[in-house]
Order: sequence, then C-alpha cells, then structure tokens
Amino acid sequence: MQAAWRLLRLCGVPVGTAGAREVAWFLAWLAGQQPKVLSRFDPGRNDEHTREPVHDESYWWTKLCMYHHRAAQLGLESPEGRQVVFELAATAAGWCASIVRVYGQPSSASDDFRAGVTGLDAMTKP
Repeated sequence: MQAAWRLLRLCGVPVGTAGAREVAWFLAWLAGQQPKVLSRFDPGRNDEHTREPVHDESYWWTKLCMYHHRAAQLGLESPEGRQVVFELAATAAGWCASIVRVYGQPSSASDDFRAGVTGLDAMTKP
C-alpha cells in the first residue's frame, strides 16, 4: 500500500485528495495480483491476442464483456459481483501491458486524445 501511495504522490496526487485512498488501495490490490496473473497467463500468448484486430468477438473484448456480464448478474451488492469487476480490471491491465509491449506507450496527452474521439466529449460533459 505504501508503494501505491508513493506512486500517487509521484503523479501529483496529494494524499488528502478525495478518492485517493481508494485508488491507492486498488493499485496495491492490482500489483498484488500480478505474481499470480503472470504465472497463469503467458505474456507471449497475450501479445498474440493483442495483435489480433479488435472487434466484438476478439479475445480481449470477449473476456472483458464476459466479466461485465457476470458482474451484472451477480450485482455489486455481493462480494462475488465486486470480485468479478476487479477481475475485469486485472484483465484490462493485462491487455494494457500487452499493448505497451506490442505497440508502445500511449500518448500522455489525454485531453488532446479525448477531443479527437467522436462523441467522447458529448459523453463526458454534463
């Protein structure tokens, strides 16, 4: 947990920021999952899936949708439903790590990115 707090501070998030505690907890949880995840899922195989075109039936999208569907069935009121959402997040993190290995890091200019995505501005503005 201390490493997650350090990471947040390095990224410019003050400790007293609303929501920072939960983000730090989540980052610590995610990091704690990695030994198990990396032993179960071969990064090379993940990278093969990442090279596949993204579409409604692609490997990564199917996995994410499966977790979302399961969470919807179980509900977030149940510990199992919440666990499924965290598994979805761990899967998304694995996909992101694979994207970095295969294609490189994303742009750090998220505001510029958001402005260029059709319809995204409309979804994020009140």
